[in-house]
Amino acid sequence: MSIYRVILCAQSSFVDHPFADVIVASSVVDVILVPEGFEHRSVQHCIKRSSPPLPVVLAIPIGPAALSAHLHQWIGSGNVFNPESRVLLIGLGGALSDRLHVGDGVLMEMCGQQLDGKDTHWISCDRALTAAIANRAGGLQSGRLITTAGVVCSRLEKLRLGRETQADVVDMEGFTALEILSVAGHHVAILRVVSDDRDHDLPDLALAVSPSGSVQALPLLLACLKRPLAAIRLISGSLQALRALSLLTQQLFGDAARREA
Repeated sequence: MSIYRVILCAQSSFVDHPFADVIVASSVVDVILVPEGFEHRSVQHCIKRSSPPLPVVLAIPIGPAALSAHLHQWIGSGNVFNPESRVLLIGLGGALSDRLHVGDGVLMEMCGQQLDGKDTHWISCDRALTAAIANRAGGLQSGRLITTAGVVCSRLEKLRLGRETQADVVDMEGFTALEILSVAGHHVAILRVVSDDRDHDLPDLALAVSPSGSVQALPLLLACLKRPLAAIRLISGSLQALRALSLLTQQLFGDAARREA
């Protein structure tokens, strides 16, 4: 997952209203879901610099449980998603494959979740929407995403998860968004930018994310102080990933992309 998201979200509160960033839908994507904090700010900044029509941009909480509650609320309201909306989940993620490096963009073919720590249940992303996004952004790799309930911090855990699932990237929201929105009749694509590689430990941030999907500042600070070198490596890599995320957003939704479409 994007641990830099966890570090930076402590400085940014969740959006006050789910429709705060609603704009007229674009020709490729109707709704963008992006984790709260600096990921959301980066994407929204790029979107607002483009000319309309533009997609709806919604900040989402961290983790499957909190995200599930928000998605069910938004779907139930009938005010966020039109029938058969085209939804892009975008943000940062952690690498589980040695072929991926910090800053790489990975467009997912499918997303999975481990059942009882053994078998993995996979759901395919929408092929037509995924292909349309791939055509607009050059240099994207394809891969498989695994979603976990908690932060995967240990190098050994990354290696185990990648070996058992054959997934390329790990996050905490992808499977939940794909499952709920697909069942509701929407088309979903997932794009992740790698923020931390497979072969290094991260600070132990398991206690930094609350059940509501927000960041608890004191556990976050203590975790980073215990592993300062890991925290520095993480922040450095994630700054690079955020720059790549901004570039991808411009490629997908900028004025030049619409002229070429």
